Amino acid sequence: KALVEQFEKSHKGIKVKYVNVPFDQAQNKFDTAAGAKGAPDILRAEVGWTPAFAKKGYLAPLDGTDALAEQDSFQPNLIQQAQYEGKTYGVPLVTDTLALVYNKKLFAEAGIKTAPTTWAQLKKDAATVKSKTGVDGYWGSTAGYYAQPYLFGEGTDTVDAKAKKLTIESPAAVKGLKEWQGLFSGKGLHKADITADSYAHIQDAFAGGKVASTIQGPWELTNYYKGSAFKDR
Repeated sequence: KALVEQFEKSHKGIKVKYVNVPFDQAQNKFDTAAGAKGAPDILRAEVGWTPAFAKKGYLAPLDGTDALAEQDSFQPNLIQQAQYEGKTYGVPLVTDTLALVYNKKLFAEAGIKTAPTTWAQLKKDAATVKSKTGVDGYWGSTAGYYAQPYLFGEGTDTVDAKAKKLTIESPAAVKGLKEWQGLFSGKGLHKADITADSYAHIQDAFAGGKVASTIQGPWELTNYYKGSAFKDR
């Protein structure tokens, strides 16, 4: 809303109607609206939606417009993710990464002073946390997005975009996915949650101090600090 107000002040005569749609509904809602020729002028979208919407003709290419006036200041790979068949359909707004987040208090109670830096160390620490505190040391997500870092760590991906070839069954990919799979069984490692509410289960458990670590992005930090395990920090 602050951006809308700023825009309207600098563009007299233009009024912006801001509509907030929950993330899990936004893709389908835009798809339906665009199909009925009633889509909004601007959409804040997940970059992964770009190819499908562009292929359907729902998006306008932005190349050569003011929207990409500062294109050279962006990381090239961020621009590439907003492209489809040589045209650019989006402007990078934010980017992020995943990291291990852990409860220092629970780790300290288990006698662990530093965060693990390898998967093997994470497994060892998870077992120690379980033995010393009674709570699981690690709980990871089964969603595919969270599996990608294990592929990247082995120097591979699900596809080779340049060669237009699937690489998910390559030896490197199999090795990475087995490492990921191995974090769902063992002492202190919470079993895989494949329910529809698995994301919420993991976040609530970590925020409430019922699990000592997880892998997550920066978008959850504010929610973590509202949890009982971190609200006084």
